[in-house]
Amino acid sequence: MRELVRSAGRIAAQLRDVREQAEALGIFCADRELLECPSCGLVEDVACDGRLMTYKPSDGAIADTGLRFEEADECRYRCPECGTLVAAGASSTHVAEYLTALPPREILQQKLHAAIALSRKRLESRTDTREAT
Repeated sequence: MRELVRSAGRIAAQLRDVREQAEALGIFCADRELLECPSCGLVEDVACDGRLMTYKPSDGAIADTGLRFEEADECRYRCPECGTLVAAGASSTHVAEYLTALPPREILQQKLHAAIALSRKRLESRTDTREAT
């Protein structure tokens, strides 16, 4: 068991190093929702190579504008095009959560059970929708 804990610590350190390298290359590694400005329609997305990009769907093309939302405070970002404050968590696209340290086993079990319950609920919702049509 001790060796497992030591191995997990080494892996967490390696993940932290990889994350720092990825961020230095411009790869999106944040644990937050992708943003969308309700005023001007500018949206964030992650390109297939992992880089963060912004574009306006109304323009008809998905081409990076080079603009980036700026963090205004802990929960809000400022749209670089129109200046609107956008609340983090207002959109429905969540990127990921990366762990750099192994949490206690009980927390991992709780998160696993919650994820399984959510997946079952979503699957049942899809099944109910299909049966209704």
